[in-house]
Amino acid sequence: MTKNPLLYGVLLLVLAVFVTQCCFTVHQTQQALVLQLGDPLPEIYRPGLHFKLPFIQKVVYFDARVLDYAASSREAFTVDKKTIVLDNYARWRISDPLQFYRTMRTIPGAQARLDDVFAAAGPGGRLHPDRGGLQGARHHHDPRDGKGLRPHEALRGGGPGRAHQAYRPAYGEPALHF
Repeated sequence: MTKNPLLYGVLLLVLAVFVTQCCFTVHQTQQALVLQLGDPLPEIYRPGLHFKLPFIQKVVYFDARVLDYAASSREAFTVDKKTIVLDNYARWRISDPLQFYRTMRTIPGAQARLDDVFAAAGPGGRLHPDRGGLQGARHHHDPRDGKGLRPHEALRGGGPGRAHQAYRPAYGEPALHF
């Protein structure tokens, strides 16, 4: 039997391609789903080295960190015809990659959905039903606790518990959860 270096080189190249198609790594800031012929498998892959079937399964990565979203500012009028600037933002995380893939598919798709949610919360929108009746009161939003808007005057004294009790909006809707 003769030793053909070209044959060994081709076999080594085929083996290397096969191994790279079988293995995938998930970075510590990511989580992953495996799609088999386009359908997601129910297992969610955490950081580490994992294996898949080559050419049949495809890996989709999602960010596991807290993501920021900033809606564009817009103006609105109060009951007493004063102009206020509405500046909205959201911090969100993909907690269930399988549900996220089924509903949104991509992060830009989720940001487009957040655009729709913030647009619905515009003047007279369903998320801020009492904003039109503010009579020009100054408001403050504390992003650390996510409780919503509170009158600026209530934040001047009495501690954090009193400021929270001064104004508590009842939106009646759960936050977007993926």
